[in-house]
Amino acid sequence: MNKKEAIERIQELVATEEINNCLEILRQPITLADFLGWEENVEYNGIGDRYKIVDNKLYVFVKWLNDWQLSSFIDAFVKLQQAKKVIPKKHNVILKSVYIKLFELKDEQKYLTLDIKKDTLFHSKYSTNNPKYIPDNSKYQAQFTLEEIRKIKKKRGIDLSMYDIVEVEE
Repeated sequence: MNKKEAIERIQELVATEEINNCLEILRQPITLADFLGWEENVEYNGIGDRYKIVDNKLYVFVKWLNDWQLSSFIDAFVKLQQAKKVIPKKHNVILKSVYIKLFELKDEQKYLTLDIKKDTLFHSKYSTNNPKYIPDNSKYQAQFTLEEIRKIKKKRGIDLSMYDIVEVEE
């Protein structure tokens, strides 16, 4: 369970106004002081220099200027804070037509599908995880990331040369 899921679970269990206000604070992005475990406006020694955080900005004490200056490290922190999550692309694992005939499957039963609860694979006519097409989509998975496909191949010893791996259009 990650921080976001824990916050949502707490909200489900005890939804009072005071708890909701606390949860809203927890939903805010982490500050630099929280990240480093520091307090604002307190000096710290590290990497041979003195540092402090003021208004979520890192300052370094420059001895020859006898003054606090914005640290060049902050640029990296700000850039990292603005980084976007990489969402892996999904793929269908489609049985090639020659194997559909060999295994005597119906033409539409070409999509490799995982029954999540039973941890079994089968061929399905559904190419999507969309609940519009699959009533209980939490039970089945028909689209996979390349990493998930690699794990399926390794765990089950499946020869993927029988399949076309096709990226799903958004």
